[in-house]
Amino acid sequence: MKTILSSRAIRAIVPGVLAPLLFVVAFVVPAHDPKPNGLPIAVAGPPAAARQLLRPLGDVKVVDVADAESARDAVRDGDVYGAIVVSARPTVYIASGASYVFASILRQDALRAGIPSEQIHDLASLPAGDPRGTILNLVALALLITSITGAALAIVHMPDLTAGRREASVASIATLAGLGTTGILKALHALPGPFLGEAALLALLIFTVALIAGGLIRLRGPNGTTLAFVFFVVLANPGSGLASAPDLLPTPWKQLGPLMPPGATGQALRGVIYFGGAQVLVPVIVLLAWAALGVSFNALTDRRTLPGHAADDQQSGHDRPQPAAERDPSNGDPATPTSALNRSPTEVPDAASRHSHVVEQGTG
Repeated sequence: MKTILSSRAIRAIVPGVLAPLLFVVAFVVPAHDPKPNGLPIAVAGPPAAARQLLRPLGDVKVVDVADAESARDAVRDGDVYGAIVVSARPTVYIASGASYVFASILRQDALRAGIPSEQIHDLASLPAGDPRGTILNLVALALLITSITGAALAIVHMPDLTAGRREASVASIATLAGLGTTGILKALHALPGPFLGEAALLALLIFTVALIAGGLIRLRGPNGTTLAFVFFVVLANPGSGLASAPDLLPTPWKQLGPLMPPGATGQALRGVIYFGGAQVLVPVIVLLAWAALGVSFNALTDRRTLPGHAADDQQSGHDRPQPAAERDPSNGDPATPTSALNRSPTEVPDAASRHSHVVEQGTG
């Protein structure tokens, strides 16, 4: 008994201790001190002349451009996070929509270098409803959590849906949720840009996460829910770069984050919202690949059952007490046999006839 209690206690305590540690490491390590990690920045003019601004930035990748117009184009197209134009009156271009964190860093460095604020231009400014660029990260996290929990609830309440009907249901729900979420953000003045394009990307994220999470839950039961949360919320979301930028994350988050559904969605949304559709193709392809994986995984789970599911059903069938009408008297059940219940009224002797029969036998 002590051994059983000890093993049960260990199974309860170890996840309880490891789970918060895993969450802390996953969320804090990538974001606690964002620094450029090969972050591209354009420079028009001799790089040596811009060294005073570049040195405090850390690990930046200098992209040489011909002039101020090329520098502006590079920022507007999302090729770089900012630009420095070296001249008699140096000019700095930033893009808060690409990364509010880096835009703030570059602005402060420019001011410390003596560049006046009127020479610092934000070419992708954030909306009034999202002055610090936090909305995309919050929305992505909310959609990840609700997509996973929604998949779990759907399996509980609609377990017999075929793969095709599940996909159609998820697609319908994702479309409505994407439209509704975009509408709310528009009403808050927190999401500029084309309504339908943004709604489509959010719907595709919901569709992808819900299908993959649903497949995991169908295969692994409650453990599948845990796996979905660990993958999407603990690993993929902190590495998405939505709170800062992928190029401000340490390795390996910088490389892996944009390849995950939240990171791909965030990069595509930034391209649609702030850069006129630039830098959208690759993240959309990544997101579509994950959606295709979700569809395939969903179809695969139709051919498999949860581990131990059949055994559980069989055991529950043996343990379930039979109704009295179904009990077999040959097994010692005291209940009335089913055949007796099926007799017509004329075949079942009433109490009076049975009593008279006993009396006749006694007198005889």
